[in-house]
Amino acid sequence: MSELERHPDTITVDQLLSLVAALGLELIIQTRDAASAASSTVEW
Repeated sequence: MSELERHPDTITVDQLLSLVAALGLELIIQTRDAASAASSTVEW
């Protein structure tokens, strides 16, 4: 088990961005509108 899995609260933004890039993922950060915040449906 990795250090990140054992202590996910210790990751830095730089580490998170490096992990996202290494996995070929796109990270999108945006505000939630009232409709989606109230919805119980999560889009993955």
